[in-house]
Amino acid sequence: MGMEHNVGKREDNVLDPDGDVTLVLQKHYMVEVPSSSHGHGTPISGGSVGSGSPIRPVVPGGSTTSAGSVKNMSPSTSRPPSIHTLVLPTARSPPRLARETRLVYAQVSSKHLMLASSVFRAMLRPRASAPRLAEAEALHSNGWVEVPLPEDDTDAMIILLNIIHHRYHEVTRAIPRSLLAQVAVLVDKYDLRRSVEFVSTTWFDNFSLGKKRGGTLLPTKFSDELLEWLFISWVFGDADIFFSMTRIAMAQSWCRLDNDSLQQFPFPNSLTEMIDHRRQRGIQKILHVYETFINRTWGDGSRIDCPADVPECDAKVLGTLLRAGRKLSIYPIPKAPFPGISFTDLSRDLDSVGVPTCGEHYYYNRTDFNEALNTAIKGEFAEGLLLKSFMPR
Repeated sequence: MGMEHNVGKREDNVLDPDGDVTLVLQKHYMVEVPSSSHGHGTPISGGSVGSGSPIRPVVPGGSTTSAGSVKNMSPSTSRPPSIHTLVLPTARSPPRLARETRLVYAQVSSKHLMLASSVFRAMLRPRASAPRLAEAEALHSNGWVEVPLPEDDTDAMIILLNIIHHRYHEVTRAIPRSLLAQVAVLVDKYDLRRSVEFVSTTWFDNFSLGKKRGGTLLPTKFSDELLEWLFISWVFGDADIFFSMTRIAMAQSWCRLDNDSLQQFPFPNSLTEMIDHRRQRGIQKILHVYETFINRTWGDGSRIDCPADVPECDAKVLGTLLRAGRKLSIYPIPKAPFPGISFTDLSRDLDSVGVPTCGEHYYYNRTDFNEALNTAIKGEFAEGLLLKSFMPR
């Protein structure tokens, strides 16, 4: 059971003792709330007993061991205890969980922020003509400002602030993928690519070193991990990883990358549109082959497509293809954008369809269909996308 339980704890990070900006971040934890109620045992009277904690027999004049064996019993009480005297300990209630929020204060320099980030520069820099933002007005009037950033990942922001303030001894040289993805989100949000370029190279070198030693490997399936690597490679400019991840995403995704069902990263629209455009194009090629084979056997009844001129052949092939299409949800033929359909899954499933044979010769057998399919989609996703086409200008 969850509940809100903000205890108001705080943590202070002084990155610049003379800093005139305090960034207020938040860390969230799930903690167990102590409970004073504990069950002492519930008598069982008749019926079956479940396979939970061991049952302790309660016997007059005797005591029990942890395994339920009876000690110090007199001869008159040596018969097996009645089921009516068994006691089953009550199971503990599930722990109550509460969300604890810790405020993290980072004292930083406005000059460092504005030099490193165009976003912070727009937020904090005084303006002669246009109205100042609230943060810039407070900084100008008071010589100090507090800026709440409740949505930003705290660990990622502290890493970036250490880089901005040239406190490189505080920056880890090896960083987990999930945290690196959160760093990438903030680098993109605050336009910090140039400021972290040198350090990000070190992070990627450590990932490459881990791969050589049998460590970090890039994903080969469409997944949340692949989306993390795709976003990381786009933000930090790793063309090789970007090329590989986009190739897999185009072939294996089943919707646009900005769909609500997927893990959210602020991909540029041009990238999500291109990946989904290529996905749809590949699916259309597969469906064209499938529809062509259906039309050849369906016809209008005026001609028989079977080389042996056997009408039953057309019916068998047509029936097999229609049943497969209904099973795969591609008949009736769907229209773009083909939600829920991936190029890889569809090509594999259609390739496995067993088309019947005609007498001693093969008619529209699996090899024929497979050859037509492979010819249509050959090399469709042999290559990924080029990073330079999607970099911010």
